[in-house]
Amino acid sequence: MSEKLNPDELCPCGTDLIYQDCCWDKDFDWVINDEGECARVIPVNADVEEALDNARKVFIDIFGREPYKTDPMFPLKYFHNEDDLERETIKIMRESGMRPEIVYAYEKTGGLLVTEENWNMLPTKDQELWDEAIDEYFYLQDNPPEEDQFEAAGAAIIEDLRRMIIVFGYILEYGQSESYKGDYSHSKYISIDEYALTCAARSFKTLRAIKFLLDNSIGADSLALARSIYESYLHIVFIKAHSEKIESFFALQLGIKAGTHVYAKNKKGNVDRRTVIRIEDGACMDGHISMYKMASSSKEPLDTEIFDSLYEFLSEFSHAGLSYLTKTDSVDITRTELQFEAVFYTSTFSIFILEQLVDLSILTEEAKKDIEVITKSVSNNLLTFLREAHEENNDNPAIKLIKSRIQKIHERECNA
Repeated sequence: MSEKLNPDELCPCGTDLIYQDCCWDKDFDWVINDEGECARVIPVNADVEEALDNARKVFIDIFGREPYKTDPMFPLKYFHNEDDLERETIKIMRESGMRPEIVYAYEKTGGLLVTEENWNMLPTKDQELWDEAIDEYFYLQDNPPEEDQFEAAGAAIIEDLRRMIIVFGYILEYGQSESYKGDYSHSKYISIDEYALTCAARSFKTLRAIKFLLDNSIGADSLALARSIYESYLHIVFIKAHSEKIESFFALQLGIKAGTHVYAKNKKGNVDRRTVIRIEDGACMDGHISMYKMASSSKEPLDTEIFDSLYEFLSEFSHAGLSYLTKTDSVDITRTELQFEAVFYTSTFSIFILEQLVDLSILTEEAKKDIEVITKSVSNNLLTFLREAHEENNDNPAIKLIKSRIQKIHERECNA
């Protein structure tokens, strides 16, 4: 059983007034149950009743039963979290031409949307917050704040993702030289340059997937894909340093699927994935090359250190586990996080790849100039972002190493 709160009790809305002097005459009641818990009871109109009935039908359609009292009222909530709903609501409000002060107040108050019709349904504290937000909007129109440099830097690297998708796509479609004659001395199937462009093409597709996730504020899962771009970079630097291994790379990624290569077998007749055999002549080659070995083959000394400090972190988003989660009392299963981290690492690994493409003979000189322009611009924006980033990044060894690596890329492009 629940009964209306005593008028002399402190009002639950947070104004520090007693209930009788605060929300007593509103179009809702503050009630208290047998356990001493306080709740706001709001009259339900026909529209709300219809929405609740539709939600009930959805639940029955999914679970094949009536919802229990403890079940969620709206089961479709698992498609979105609160940030998603707020972002989409704001988008709709702006596109519909709603007055900007209303949109601002909605954002500022964390989701209040006040009209003449529902004004008396709001607690006094919420009414005060709404009025303050509206007043603040008009004050800021006459007294605009200084631009947040961190937010501006973050917006720049987010825009860089869009630019790099276009550059990757353009180079892959239009940047290849018609006069290219590859070196097939180590494999008749694929040249070093062709393999590097294959890695770039895979990264191009991954970039598009990451942008989709980030557009929907899904940062942590974007980091799993960012690792894929990083691994493509490591493949490129390794094969450029060890051209004699190109056949192994082809065999692992295409040869086995095409039926030109097979895995070896051990003495017991079981598959031995450490060795691949070319069927036509029985030639043996490596069946596994570690990511660490690839990183250590780079001509950039920092690459091995970056791998040691970063790869484990990136792997946490690709494998089952909880180590990457922040320490909280509970885990919000739909929570979004790590947006800027995902953008930063994705952009960083992308310019690492672009840097490796500029000396390929398969690309035209015009394409190489385009790469140099985007690499210089993105590296500059990444360095600006790091300067404006939160101070805790200053103690992150991986960030320090990457900053030095980006600085070298930027200086090289500036001096080119």
